[in-house]
Amino acid sequence: MNPEDLSTTRRLLLEEQTAALGVVMEERPYVGLVPYVWIPARGAAVIHTSTLAQHSAGLYDGAAVSLLVRATQGVRDHLQVPRVTILGAADLVLPESDLYPQYKERYLARFPKATITFSLKDFSLFTVQASEARVVLGFGKAFTLSLPALQILFEE
Repeated sequence: MNPEDLSTTRRLLLEEQTAALGVVMEERPYVGLVPYVWIPARGAAVIHTSTLAQHSAGLYDGAAVSLLVRATQGVRDHLQVPRVTILGAADLVLPESDLYPQYKERYLARFPKATITFSLKDFSLFTVQASEARVVLGFGKAFTLSLPALQILFEE
Protein backbone atom coordinates (compact mmCIF):
# COMPACT_ATOMS: atom_id res chain seq x y z
CA MET A 1 0.00 0.00 0.00
CA ASN A 2 1.30 3.43 -0.86
CA PRO A 3 0.96 6.39 1.56
CA GLU A 4 -2.27 7.59 -0.08
CA ASP A 5 -3.83 4.11 0.27
CA LEU A 6 -2.79 3.99 3.94
CA SER A 7 -4.30 7.42 4.54
CA THR A 8 -7.56 6.50 2.81
CA THR A 9 -7.88 3.29 4.84
CA ARG A 10 -7.23 5.13 8.12
CA ARG A 11 -9.71 7.85 7.18
CA LEU A 12 -12.43 5.34 6.32
CA LEU A 13 -12.18 3.56 9.66
CA LEU A 14 -11.75 6.68 11.80
CA GLU A 15 -14.03 9.21 10.11
CA GLU A 16 -16.96 7.26 8.70
CA GLN A 17 -19.62 6.77 11.35
CA THR A 18 -21.83 3.94 10.14
CA ALA A 19 -21.14 0.46 8.87
CA ALA A 20 -23.14 -2.37 7.41
CA LEU A 21 -23.13 -5.18 9.97
CA GLY A 22 -23.36 -8.67 8.51
CA VAL A 23 -24.62 -11.48 10.75
CA VAL A 24 -26.07 -14.96 10.33
CA MET A 25 -29.60 -15.50 11.65
CA GLU A 26 -31.29 -18.88 11.41
CA GLU A 27 -28.66 -19.99 8.89
CA ARG A 28 -29.39 -17.00 6.64
CA PRO A 29 -27.32 -13.84 6.10
CA TYR A 30 -28.67 -10.53 7.32
CA VAL A 31 -27.23 -7.02 7.05
CA GLY A 32 -28.11 -4.06 9.25
CA LEU A 33 -26.71 -0.57 9.64
CA VAL A 34 -24.91 0.40 12.86
CA PRO A 35 -23.01 3.40 14.18
CA TYR A 36 -19.49 2.39 15.24
CA VAL A 37 -16.28 3.67 16.78
CA TRP A 38 -12.97 2.23 15.57
CA ILE A 39 -10.43 1.41 18.32
CA PRO A 40 -7.09 1.28 16.44
CA ALA A 41 -4.98 -0.25 19.21
CA ARG A 42 -7.38 -3.17 19.54
CA GLY A 43 -8.19 -3.58 15.85
CA ALA A 44 -11.85 -3.55 16.81
CA ALA A 45 -15.03 -1.56 16.35
CA VAL A 46 -17.41 -0.74 19.20
CA ILE A 47 -21.13 -0.92 18.49
CA HIS A 48 -24.14 -0.42 20.77
CA THR A 49 -27.23 -2.32 19.74
CA SER A 50 -30.76 -3.01 20.88
CA THR A 51 -32.23 -6.48 21.18
CA LEU A 52 -35.18 -5.02 19.27
CA ALA A 53 -33.00 -4.60 16.16
CA GLN A 54 -33.30 -7.47 13.67
CA HIS A 55 -29.54 -7.97 13.45
CA SER A 56 -29.33 -8.62 17.20
CA ALA A 57 -30.61 -12.16 16.63
CA GLY A 58 -27.27 -12.93 15.00
CA LEU A 59 -25.17 -10.81 17.35
CA TYR A 60 -23.97 -12.65 20.41
CA ASP A 61 -20.68 -13.25 22.17
CA GLY A 62 -18.39 -15.12 19.78
CA ALA A 63 -20.63 -14.80 16.70
CA ALA A 64 -18.88 -14.56 13.34
CA VAL A 65 -19.71 -11.13 11.90
CA SER A 66 -18.49 -8.62 9.36
CA LEU A 67 -18.56 -4.84 9.12
CA LEU A 68 -18.47 -2.98 5.82
CA VAL A 69 -17.36 0.64 6.02
CA ARG A 70 -17.65 2.63 2.81
CA ALA A 71 -16.76 6.15 1.77
CA THR A 72 -19.80 8.41 1.88
CA GLN A 73 -18.15 11.66 0.81
CA GLY A 74 -16.42 12.56 -2.43
CA VAL A 75 -17.34 9.40 -4.33
CA ARG A 76 -16.96 10.15 -8.02
CA ASP A 77 -17.30 6.66 -9.44
CA HIS A 78 -19.82 4.38 -7.75
CA LEU A 79 -18.19 1.38 -9.39
CA GLN A 80 -15.07 2.08 -7.32
CA VAL A 81 -16.29 3.15 -3.88
CA PRO A 82 -13.43 2.95 -1.34
CA ARG A 83 -14.34 0.46 1.37
CA VAL A 84 -13.05 -1.75 4.15
CA THR A 85 -14.66 -5.02 5.18
CA ILE A 86 -13.76 -6.20 8.66
CA LEU A 87 -14.09 -9.95 9.20
CA GLY A 88 -14.17 -11.05 12.80
CA ALA A 89 -16.15 -11.99 15.85
CA ALA A 90 -18.55 -10.18 18.14
CA ASP A 91 -17.53 -9.84 21.78
CA LEU A 92 -20.10 -8.77 24.34
CA VAL A 93 -18.68 -6.10 26.66
CA LEU A 94 -20.38 -6.45 30.03
CA PRO A 95 -20.95 -3.34 32.20
CA GLU A 96 -18.71 -4.80 34.93
CA SER A 97 -15.84 -5.27 32.45
CA ASP A 98 -12.73 -3.09 32.83
CA LEU A 99 -13.11 -1.95 29.21
CA TYR A 100 -16.79 -1.01 29.41
CA PRO A 101 -16.31 2.55 30.80
CA GLN A 102 -13.61 3.32 28.21
CA TYR A 103 -15.66 2.01 25.30
CA LYS A 104 -18.81 3.73 26.52
CA GLU A 105 -16.92 7.03 26.82
CA ARG A 106 -15.47 6.68 23.31
CA TYR A 107 -18.88 5.80 21.89
CA LEU A 108 -20.62 8.73 23.60
CA ALA A 109 -17.87 11.14 22.54
CA ARG A 110 -18.70 10.28 18.95
CA PHE A 111 -22.48 9.85 19.39
CA PRO A 112 -23.57 12.07 22.30
CA LYS A 113 -27.26 11.54 21.48
CA ALA A 114 -26.79 7.88 22.41
CA THR A 115 -26.61 8.77 26.11
CA ILE A 116 -30.21 7.70 26.59
CA THR A 117 -29.64 4.28 25.05
CA PHE A 118 -27.09 3.44 27.73
CA SER A 119 -29.87 3.71 30.32
CA LEU A 120 -32.13 1.28 28.44
CA LYS A 121 -31.99 -2.39 29.45
CA ASP A 122 -32.34 -3.76 25.91
CA PHE A 123 -29.06 -2.25 24.65
CA SER A 124 -25.72 -4.02 24.75
CA LEU A 125 -22.19 -2.94 23.97
CA PHE A 126 -20.21 -5.19 21.62
CA THR A 127 -16.85 -5.08 19.95
CA VAL A 128 -16.31 -6.49 16.51
CA GLN A 129 -12.81 -7.88 16.88
CA ALA A 130 -11.10 -8.00 13.50
CA SER A 131 -9.33 -11.14 12.38
CA GLU A 132 -8.60 -9.57 9.00
CA ALA A 133 -9.68 -6.72 6.77
CA ARG A 134 -10.31 -6.54 3.05
CA VAL A 135 -9.53 -3.07 1.72
CA VAL A 136 -10.79 -2.11 -1.75
CA LEU A 137 -9.76 1.34 -2.92
CA GLY A 138 -10.55 1.09 -6.62
CA PHE A 139 -9.99 -1.05 -9.67
CA GLY A 140 -6.91 -3.23 -9.11
CA LYS A 141 -6.37 -1.77 -5.63
CA ALA A 142 -7.45 -4.47 -3.21
CA PHE A 143 -5.54 -5.64 -0.15
CA THR A 144 -6.13 -8.20 2.58
CA LEU A 145 -4.70 -7.18 5.94
CA SER A 146 -4.15 -9.41 8.96
CA LEU A 147 -5.02 -8.04 12.39
CA PRO A 148 -1.37 -7.12 13.12
CA ALA A 149 -1.07 -5.35 9.74
CA LEU A 150 -4.33 -3.51 10.42
CA GLN A 151 -3.05 -2.35 13.80
CA ILE A 152 0.27 -1.21 12.30
CA LEU A 153 -1.64 1.11 9.95
CA PHE A 154 -2.42 3.32 12.94
CA GLU A 155 1.04 3.37 14.52
CA GLU A 156 3.08 6.46 13.86
